[in-house]
Amino acid sequence: MPYITSVERMGMQRGLEQGIQQGIQQGIQQGVQQGVQQGVQQGQAEMVLRVLNRRFGMISADLTASICGLPSPHLPILLDVALSAEALPEVAAVVTTLIANTDKVNPSPM
Repeated sequence: MPYITSVERMGMQRGLEQGIQQGIQQGIQQGVQQGVQQGVQQGQAEMVLRVLNRRFGMISADLTASICGLPSPHLPILLDVALSAEALPEVAAVVTTLIANTDKVNPSPM
């Protein structure tokens, strides 16, 4: 085993500490970003649900869960549908289509 000088040991320790600090910073940034994205998605879903409740009355728990499970990019589309739909089944059909398209783009891991 090669001899490691105290200077080398200090350099290795400093490098390790910097690596740990960078890892912590990246973890915090990722956590904040994910939190913001989830907050945006939840806010968009709540807006769609509010519009649907105003226009059509109480909606089913299944439809509510499906809407809350949609990714954020689909929710503005659904909001437009919620504002212009003649009846709730029209909205439910669009939700089903969006879910099917989401599954094709982002297949769930098995």
